[in-house]
Amino acid sequence: MVNLPIPKELVDIVVREFETIRDFYYKKPVVGDRALLIRPDLVPQRRHGFCVDKSLYLAAFYQVLFTRFAKGRDLEEGLEQEVKEYLQRFNNKTLRVPAVEERYARIARGFYAWDKNFYLPEKFMNDKDISTVLKSLTDHFFLQIRYPGTKTWIDVDASWPSYFERTRFRVSRRWTGRDNTKKTVEFSSHDQDGSERTVKPYYLGDTRLYTIVTNYPGRTKFHDVFDRWVEEVNGITFEKAMAQSLTPPATRTRARTGSKPNHPVTY
Repeated sequence: MVNLPIPKELVDIVVREFETIRDFYYKKPVVGDRALLIRPDLVPQRRHGFCVDKSLYLAAFYQVLFTRFAKGRDLEEGLEQEVKEYLQRFNNKTLRVPAVEERYARIARGFYAWDKNFYLPEKFMNDKDISTVLKSLTDHFFLQIRYPGTKTWIDVDASWPSYFERTRFRVSRRWTGRDNTKKTVEFSSHDQDGSERTVKPYYLGDTRLYTIVTNYPGRTKFHDVFDRWVEEVNGITFEKAMAQSLTPPATRTRARTGSKPNHPVTY
């Protein structure tokens, strides 16, 4: 936990953006739809995503925000546009992100097994194709942030929206912005074949991260069934949730006003 005197104004922005992105509808892209994976700058407009694009967006947001704070700049004037411009560089295969003096955010990747982490319906295990996916290790992305003037990296995972609590998933509903969010999954230290699996961090300018993201596997039969189950538990379809969130977000207000941007919760 960070105990240094971090201004409340800064922490409020950090928590506010986390809660906004966390509660966007959870949905993995279809096979071949790589645009969803390498356009995290569009996450606020789409209002849906999953661990990869949510984490990439927030990492860029916090990197820009903390750089502004460290340089004594206004924290919110033009912030949204600067974050978008920063992330648009993901369209370039070399991931030529702007040179920065300090790294305040990075992406972390670990591996876990669905069947050892979640309370899923029995019907998932009765299907051979789905049960194979559940028993195999899959990778999960989150981000880590470091406040200016500190050396402590804080784990931040915005993957599961608040409504996933109804599915008994681990959701960080209340986060202080100063300590780790709740672990959404328990990472495995070894693969089925005994090979070591460790959580590894990547900075946004790392070409290895670009390769991992652009080769990330698309949807499977499991994800189709999983989405239908989530819709049943939540009582709202993805299409209906998106239709309810078509109102364009309002221009961000300055932090000192205490008001929040108009990002409707989509569930």
